[in-house]
Amino acid sequence: MRMLFSIFMLMLVGCGDIIQIKIVEEEPRTLHIFGNSMMAWNEHGVRRELDELYNWVGNRVIINDSAFVGATVEQIHAQYTRAKDRGEIVKTAIVEGGANNIFLNAWWCWTNEGDELNDRCKEVVDLAINNLSLLVQDIHNNGAERIVLLVPYHDIFPSFNAAIDYSLPKWPSICPESWCSLVELSSWIHPDDSSLYWIDGIHPSGKGSRRIARVIYNTLNNAQVAVEED
Repeated sequence: MRMLFSIFMLMLVGCGDIIQIKIVEEEPRTLHIFGNSMMAWNEHGVRRELDELYNWVGNRVIINDSAFVGATVEQIHAQYTRAKDRGEIVKTAIVEGGANNIFLNAWWCWTNEGDELNDRCKEVVDLAINNLSLLVQDIHNNGAERIVLLVPYHDIFPSFNAAIDYSLPKWPSICPESWCSLVELSSWIHPDDSSLYWIDGIHPSGKGSRRIARVIYNTLNNAQVAVEED
């Protein structure tokens, strides 16, 4: 555990040399997680892996995890609002969302033929992207210094993947500034490796959660922790 020490030395004449030492402990760094089952699956496995990574290198980090299964972008925004209303100061935020907006509108986004999306599905995706943009700006405008924005990864369902692919060109507009890091998780979580998925082919396995956490850790710390497991 790292500490910041302030040492004050006081010489008292006639009483000998007295050294008074005052130790001021460094304020812990706090990370906030806002999201859905990508984060909340495996008993919040992403948070647990991040805890281990930070503890291993001796940092003092508190992780406040507000994610819950089934959250839409709108509910993820509410997670942030509740944290702010509780008086939590959000300086570093990990934000993911958009997947459930597509899943909950499965009738529109899962009835496509081939890779061509119908107009209603495009509206669903565009609305999710717009609401994510509002969320990211809200977090930043209220004092966040660093935001990691996670793009949902591909799963085993072609129609869902087509909707994600349609959204990909739009994500950089949400996260264009130096304080925002955009992470496309499909570069690390992909259907070619079934060991990264739970039995439903959608949610991350324990291995998948650990990999997501390591990608987040590397992004936040300019580090090179291995994402592949032996």
